[in-house]
Amino acid sequence: MENNIYEANQTPGVNRAYSLSTPKKTLTGWTTFWGIFNIIIGALSCLSIIGAAIGVFQIIAGLKLLKAVEITKSPSYSSSDSDQVLEQLNSFFKINGIILIVSFVLVILSFIVIMAVGLSMLNLMQ
Repeated sequence: MENNIYEANQTPGVNRAYSLSTPKKTLTGWTTFWGIFNIIIGALSCLSIIGAAIGVFQIIAGLKLLKAVEITKSPSYSSSDSDQVLEQLNSFFKINGIILIVSFVLVILSFIVIMAVGLSMLNLMQ
């Protein structure tokens, strides 16, 4: 009996020896979609003064994804280029994490302001 981890974890009837080209195509397709989507949403956010702060970061995040796709689709792409791809993806996730935290804080602050204004209006009506 061989100590091959791939044989030990194989499901009967399922061939695990497949090419990575299909997942790579799917991944680059979705990554391109999210990159373009982030750029468009960032550009729309930049149309407002408050949204511009977040919009710029969304555009940068979208560009990071598109750069990762560009590296991956390069004809000279090799496994040694994976560090560059992972660096771009890491930047994307960091930027999106910051955007998420800032957006959450802004939503909480907006809720507090709306509640304060609503309570003050209620007091004026009485």
